[in-house]
Formats: sequence, structure tokens, C-alpha cells
Amino acid sequence: MAQIAAQSDLTLLWHQILQDLKKEMIKPLFDTWITNIVPIELNDSDLIVGTPKQFVKEWLEGRYNELLKDFVTKYTGKDLNIVYVNLDTALPIPEKSELRPLTQIEKLLRDFQGLTSEKQKKVIEFVEALQTMD
Repeated sequence: MAQIAAQSDLTLLWHQILQDLKKEMIKPLFDTWITNIVPIELNDSDLIVGTPKQFVKEWLEGRYNELLKDFVTKYTGKDLNIVYVNLDTALPIPEKSELRPLTQIEKLLRDFQGLTSEKQKKVIEFVEALQTMD
């Protein structure tokens, strides 16, 4: 039950950030660079978000990281790091000696990677629909 509450907190936080970003950016930039970001995890030190491609990850880190951090601080009251994860990258397969339980992010990425591109698109559309809910 706590994980469900944490996920709804993350969804609400991300929705609030998106509303502020819409006010700060022109629509074509917002639609191109922001709408495909997927919130993954919120913890005591980080907000982890997924990007659809490496160049989107790099572009956001270089151009919008401080603005995103400002909005995260505004809504959480904490100076959190924003960690960008390229969802288009396959997870490395660990050596047998490195086997350990997967983290929540690794499980999400593994499951996302295992989907067909059509199903990945549907997952992204679903997350986007959640993000636009008022």
C-alpha cells in the first residue's frame, strides 16, 4: 500500500511540474522535449525520470535541469537531484558473481525493454494520459 501512495505522490508531483513547465516554455518545445519524460521514482535524494532517447536525456540535462530542480524544490521542499535515465538503452547483463536482486528502476527498464515498440508507445501514452489528468 505504501508503494501505491508513493507512486500517486510521484504522479501528482510530476503533474504539478508539468503544469509549471507549460507556463515557462513555448508549446512546440514543451511538446518535443517534455511530454515524453516518464517519472520513475522519487526518493529522499533524487527524482528519477526516464527519457525516450539519449539525446533527449543530454538536452534536458544541459538546458532544463536547473528549471526542473527549481520546480521539484518548490513542490517537495527538498533540494533533490534529478537523475535522467535513457529508456532506450538495454540493461547490461551482470556477471554471475554480480547477481543481486534488481532495483525498482532496473525492473522497470527491463520490463519496458522487453515490450514491442508498439507496446512501449502505449505505455508512454498511458503515462502521458495520467500526467494530463486534473
